[in-house]
Amino acid sequence: MEIIYCKKWWFPRKKSIEIFNEETARNNHLSGEDYTVVLKQNDMVSYVVEMAKNDVFVHFMNDNEVNYITYAFHKENDKLFLNAAYYHSYEAEKEIELMVFGFKQNGELYMEKRDLLSGEIEEREAVVDVSCNWEDFPKFGDYSRLLILERKKIV
Repeated sequence: MEIIYCKKWWFPRKKSIEIFNEETARNNHLSGEDYTVVLKQNDMVSYVVEMAKNDVFVHFMNDNEVNYITYAFHKENDKLFLNAAYYHSYEAEKEIELMVFGFKQNGELYMEKRDLLSGEIEEREAVVDVSCNWEDFPKFGDYSRLLILERKKIV
């Protein structure tokens, strides 16, 4: 997998803004400064990981290099908690539906489904096991645990 470090990923143009060398990205990681990791497979962007001081955003990209799932983690000490997941549905590269899942550490779950064509919104709430929402804050260069799409319950 090819790794590109940069300041930001420009989603509409599908390109990196201000490419960093590995040393600059490592220094940003260690000092808690923002940076972005673009992970490519077969010359296609598969993941975009935005590292920020207190939050990490993981964007799962489809075959058209369009973001179809985003995981939002919040940093708590040296751990990350997956507090939101966004699922985007497209038709001819136009977003038509957005599903949002908001998680609290006590297991409360808020779900919202938005039809972006009709404007219709469905909402639900539940209580779920969020033990699989925790991850260790990654060491520099090792983002593999953040790229797990299907999070499994800890046994």
